[in-house]
Amino acid sequence: MIPSLVASALSGLLFSFSFAPTRLDLLAWIGLVPFFWALGRSPTRGHAALFGLVFGFAFSLLDVSWVYRTLLIHGHFAPLPAVLTLLGMVATLALFPAGFA
Repeated sequence: MIPSLVASALSGLLFSFSFAPTRLDLLAWIGLVPFFWALGRSPTRGHAALFGLVFGFAFSLLDVSWVYRTLLIHGHFAPLPAVLTLLGMVATLALFPAGFA
């Protein structure tokens, strides 16, 4: 199970690099391969949902990290509430790949 969790996290990180600002477009195709490998190895639906949650968390954490700076600068948030808001947003966004998986 640990290799599948690592593969899901790695897949989320690779997939996020295909978006701005890095724009490594080829990673959009390659980045999903470890995630689908992990899904193919999952023995139950619960494990598949966990792999989707890990993928979604890793992807969203990098993809929407700009929200933290926006909350600090334009929202006038203190650092701790900004981090908690970001983590809540990332956790919510991670539910979508978990539902898919």
